[in-house]
Parts: sequence; structure tokens; C-alpha cells
Amino acid sequence: MMKRMSFLAGAVVGYVFGSRAGRQRYEQISAMAGKAMSTPQAQKVKGAALQQVGQLTDQAKDKATALASGARSTVEGRVGSAMPGGRAKATGQHGGSGNGMPVTGEAGEQAFAPKTGSGYSI
Repeated sequence: MMKRMSFLAGAVVGYVFGSRAGRQRYEQISAMAGKAMSTPQAQKVKGAALQQVGQLTDQAKDKATALASGARSTVEGRVGSAMPGGRAKATGQHGGSGNGMPVTGEAGEQAFAPKTGSGYSI
């Protein structure tokens, strides 16, 4: 039991001294980094990096938009061809026949009207 207490006391003392030394070193490194980042060369590199990030962000946005559009077209083509009678034409009107067949929504997307008496509540 005494050995454990001695070990525990030594660990606590080591932790306290280590954390104080560690904090001082951290403050020293932080101050050096702050000085390095305030130099004109670092500011120039930072500006170039931010510009590059902006360009890459725009490119990624354009690619994502194109991929999403292509995916939508593919899905619409496959879903439309799987429907009885092909793809329904968009009329921009709500309403359903009550027979579970596809109907068109506000933006021309296909939706499904629930069968009457099926327990659905809208």
C-alpha cells in the first residue's frame, strides 16, 4: 500500500511539473508561430492559398451541379420507362385519381396518389 501511495505521489508531482513546463513551451511555440505568420512572405502565401481554395471550391460546385443534373436525368429516364405507359407528362396540377397511379406535382415531379380507403391520411 505504501508503494502505491509513493508511486501515486510521484506521478502527481511529475504531472504538475511537466504540465507547467509544457505550458511554457506551448506559449513559446505559439509566440514564434504568431511572429512567423505576420511576416510579408507568410501573408503572401496565405493570400495565394485562399485564392486557390476559392477557385477549387467553384470548380467543385460546378462539377457537383453537373453530376447531380446527370443523375437526375438518369433516374427520371429509368423511373419513367418503368412506369406503365411510360413517363407521365407534367401538367403542374395536383390531384390524384385515387387508384395509386402516378400523378404530377407542382414542379412536374411524379408523385403517387394513395388508393382510396387504404388508411392513408393526408
